[in-house]
Amino acid sequence: MQKITSSEINAYYDGLREGVYMYAYMKDGTYYVGTTGRTLKEAYAEIENERIRVMEKHGYSPLLHTAEN
Repeated sequence: MQKITSSEINAYYDGLREGVYMYAYMKDGTYYVGTTGRTLKEAYAEIENERIRVMEKHGYSPLLHTAEN
């Protein structure tokens, strides 16, 4: 099996962030995602935590990528 690259991991999570943003909606000045009341900021934090976990799992430094919030 071919090793996944850090660029592939980052591309996946960048796309995930973009998809979440595309379906976010604003209510009372705050962006929300889904139907559970999760804010866009919370969703982004969860995605970044998962990105770090996966990067470390594959032996990469999570500091190779810093996403904008």
